[in-house]
Amino acid sequence: MTQVVGSFYVRQVARLPFMSPSRRLFLAGGSLGLLAACTPDPTVHGGPAAPPAPPEPTQPPEVISLVNALSALVPVATAAGDPWGAAAAVQVGEWLARLRQVDPLADAKPHFPETSPSPAADLATALTRATEAARAAVDASQVQPERLLRQSILAGLTGFANQGAVPGATGVRPSSFPDVADDAAAQAAITRIWALQQGVEKGIGIVAKDDPLAATLLARRDEVRALRGKVLESFAANRPLQDAHYELPAITDATTAAAAWARLELAVLDALLVLAAVTRSWLEDALAQVAKVQASGGQLPTWPGWPARS
Repeated sequence: MTQVVGSFYVRQVARLPFMSPSRRLFLAGGSLGLLAACTPDPTVHGGPAAPPAPPEPTQPPEVISLVNALSALVPVATAAGDPWGAAAAVQVGEWLARLRQVDPLADAKPHFPETSPSPAADLATALTRATEAARAAVDASQVQPERLLRQSILAGLTGFANQGAVPGATGVRPSSFPDVADDAAAQAAITRIWALQQGVEKGIGIVAKDDPLAATLLARRDEVRALRGKVLESFAANRPLQDAHYELPAITDATTAAAAWARLELAVLDALLVLAAVTRSWLEDALAQVAKVQASGGQLPTWPGWPARS
């Protein structure tokens, strides 16, 4: 319509010299009115649209599977009615509380509801299912902190296979951290392995030869040396050198030697779990260290691996 009015206005302008004054005013007023009628109304009617609601958080499928498997483990663990079952149920409860958060690394209140899956037929079946679910969750991990958290659960479940070793207290809790470089993680691991080696060797020198602990420490020394060599081989360049002395717990007799050994084994487990979070190929070595901690008399905390990040 604007084009039509414009054409009409152009024709009439050409005739202005031949029109009377009153006719000219009429033409100007009418044409402007028509043009104004064709102009879009700039007024915005109604208020601004409300922003869309944020999507409701969801859990990854591997976490849902792990939560269900852990939830089914609790009743059969507590049914044992012994200190191991009670301690295991406490640890599983803490794992579930973290997994039910929107961000399991934030140490906030659980967001997702509890689940009530059918309990497993027996403890062995429940442990197998939970361990498989934890492995799948580790495999699906995207970043190092997430992988370490899930590996902590997997390490704890690995320790549950030995019901003679009662799990320990909570200890250090998970939190986010920036990515760790391969060499930095390997450096931390080799340092703790060297400290363990020195602690074991010092214990060998102090414990009486006829004490069964002496033979145990001798056998462990050879295993520690093999692990030391494997970690050292992982360095592409700038292989670190062993210090002459490491800070060790007090070792003055068989009792303190055993206590120090347990602490040093747990420190190696922590470092190996961090190394596995950085380089996945170290996971089996980290899980094998769980039995070494238990053999030394050490107790697995709820979140093994995290003291190495504290």
